[in-house]
Amino acid sequence: MANQNRKRAQSVTTMNAALDEAALITLADAMPQIVWTARPDGAADYFNQRWAAYTGLTPEQAMGWGWTPALHPEDRQSAVDAWHAAVRQGSSYEIECRLRRGTDGAYRWQLCRAVPARDTAGAITHWVGTYTDIDDQKRAELELARINVREQRIADTLQGALMPALPDAVPGLDLASFYKASLDEASVGGDFADVFAIDKNCHALVVGDLSGKGLAAAAQVATVRNMLRYALYTSYTIAEAVTRLNTILIANRLLSGFATLVVMTFDVVARNISYVSCGQEPALVRRRRDGTVEQLPPTGPILGAFESARYSETVLPLETGDAFALYTDGLTEAGPSRRDFFGIDRLIALLRDDVVSAQALVDRLKGGVEAHTGGVYNDDICLLVGVVEEPRHRIDPFAVTEVSTARGGVTR
Repeated sequence: MANQNRKRAQSVTTMNAALDEAALITLADAMPQIVWTARPDGAADYFNQRWAAYTGLTPEQAMGWGWTPALHPEDRQSAVDAWHAAVRQGSSYEIECRLRRGTDGAYRWQLCRAVPARDTAGAITHWVGTYTDIDDQKRAELELARINVREQRIADTLQGALMPALPDAVPGLDLASFYKASLDEASVGGDFADVFAIDKNCHALVVGDLSGKGLAAAAQVATVRNMLRYALYTSYTIAEAVTRLNTILIANRLLSGFATLVVMTFDVVARNISYVSCGQEPALVRRRRDGTVEQLPPTGPILGAFESARYSETVLPLETGDAFALYTDGLTEAGPSRRDFFGIDRLIALLRDDVVSAQALVDRLKGGVEAHTGGVYNDDICLLVGVVEEPRHRIDPFAVTEVSTARGGVTR
C-alpha cells in the first residue's frame, strides 16, 4: 500500500511538472519578445515560437549553437564571446546586437539578456534569456550621434571663421589667451576675443560676451566683431566707435539679446592703453613696480540695450612689465555652486604674483579657476592677457597705415 502511494505521489509530481512546463511554454509564446533557454554549459535548448516567426529558423535548427548564424556578421563574434564569458563566470548576460529577419533579410537591433537559474545549492540548472527589439531606439541614437558629429563640424568651421587664432604678440605686447565653450556640442559660444591692428603703432584688443550659448550665440559674434572692426577703422576715438556700434545694433535689431564688451587699444609709442567697457567684468591691470592690481570699471552700459547710450573712454599709462587681463564673467562666476563663485578677489590674488610671461599668467589664472571648480565650466569663458615688453627697436610715431590717414581711424 505504501509503495502504491509513493508511485501515485511521483506520478502527480511528474504531471504537475509537465503542467508547469506547458504553462511556461504558453506564457513564453504569448510574450512580445523572443524567449529562449540554455543548459548550464550555454547550449540553447529552447526557443519560443516568436524566434521562428522572426528569424525563419526552426527551434531545432537553432538548438545548441545553431542560433549564431542569425546574428549580424559584425556582431557575431563579440556576442558569442560575451556569452561564453557569462557562462564561465555564472554572471548575467547583456549585449546589443543585430538579428536577421527571415522575411526580408533585414537586420534589426536587439537587446539580448540572460540570467542563470540556480538550485538551492547555488548550482546553475539552466539559463533564461530574451531578445527585445530596440531597433527604432538604436537608430534614433545613431541618427542623434550623426547629427552631433555634423554639429561639431559646423562648430569647428565656425570657430575658424569667428574665432581666428589670436597672435601671441603685437608690437610692444606679449599676448596669450584661453577660450572654452560651455556646451559640448559647440566649439564656440557667445564669448569671443579679437586682436587686430588699427595702424602700425596701435592695436585693438577686444573681449566680448553675447547673451546665450552655443551656435545661436556664436552666429551673432560675427556681426558684433566685424561691425566693431569697421567702427574702429572709421572713428576717431574708441568711445565714438562703440557709441556708433550700439546705435546701429539697436536701430536695426541685429542682436537677439545684449552684449557686454571691453574694447582696449594699446599704443606702442605712447606706451598707454585706452579702453571702453560696456558693462563688462572690470579689466585688471597689474603694476610691475609694486604688484598692485587696478580694476578698470565700466565706462558705459551694456551693448544693445539703450539706443541713446553714450560711452566714454579712459587712458592709462603703462610701463615695461605691467600686465593686464580682459575676461568674461564665465571666469569669475565659475564655481561648484552659485554660492561659491571663483570671484574677482581670487582673480586679483593670482595676479599679484610676479608675471614671467603672458602664457604663464594665463596658465596660472586658468589653473586657479580649475582648482576651484574641479575643471567644470558652467558658462563660456574667454580670457585675454597682455604683458608690456621692453621696446626692441625705434618706433616711428608718424608711420600709420593708409586706413588711418585716409579715413580718420582711431588715433592717440
